[in-house]
Amino acid sequence: MFKKLVIPFIVLTSLIFSIKTFADVRIVDIEDSASFLTTGATIETGEGSEGNYVVLVCTISNPVDNEFDMPTPLNWTLLDDDDCGGPLCTNGIWGGIVDDSDNQEITCSWDNETELFAAASIRYSGVDINEPLIDQDCNTGSGAILTAPSVETEAGSQVLRVFTFGAIVDEDEPEESDTTNQLLSTKNVPGSIEEDFEVEVSGFGKTIVIAVESQLAGKSGPTGEEVADLSEDIDSVDWKACTIAIRMIPAEQVPTVSEWGLITMAGILGAIGIIVLRRKRALT
Repeated sequence: MFKKLVIPFIVLTSLIFSIKTFADVRIVDIEDSASFLTTGATIETGEGSEGNYVVLVCTISNPVDNEFDMPTPLNWTLLDDDDCGGPLCTNGIWGGIVDDSDNQEITCSWDNETELFAAASIRYSGVDINEPLIDQDCNTGSGAILTAPSVETEAGSQVLRVFTFGAIVDEDEPEESDTTNQLLSTKNVPGSIEEDFEVEVSGFGKTIVIAVESQLAGKSGPTGEEVADLSEDIDSVDWKACTIAIRMIPAEQVPTVSEWGLITMAGILGAIGIIVLRRKRALT
């Protein structure tokens, strides 16, 4: 009888402590910025903790013969720097570790004066700062259907998709940027989440938009493509869509309430097995 009880005890405890969990993904802050007629402008990192990972996106219109400089200050890794599918926009995407918990002002700059500038930053906690990037890729094109490519990722990673487009619109004078600035997540959120953020600036008969989607991957493998349909009557649209897989740190293996129940039951079964064994030995 003792063997019958010990076996389930071992099985239960092995099941409990073989559970691999991942850090609760936390998007701690996001920021946006927009400017007109400039060769450089600023975007903030947002607030969080020292050692957070920030993805920085800077976008400009009329990008002909324009190239981005490396953002300053801090050390940034270039993830993508190229035109959209046509001459209406270009953007640069960088990733970096911030060395301060406070908000920091970052400058994006480029060669020649451009009409429109828009930027966004997404600040994450729980990222593996030694190897933050798993995979990334971008598609470009023209038209109202934007397709972010599939990349390889890991279970528990953060999959960030950045859709950028420039378009011709019926506006002659620059207008204030129309942005939706909100915290994507202000608490630890286990499991799959999907959040959106968008920044838009219009003027000189043009508009540029950055749309961000961040999602926790539940399994390893290809992410699959993500399609965005503008479904708007716009004269001309050039776009770029990028998918970035960000590696997260595995969380501590802290049992949930249900797991504590299994642990308790396993302990009771083990104790009963020991008592039975002792009685059996006493009788013999």
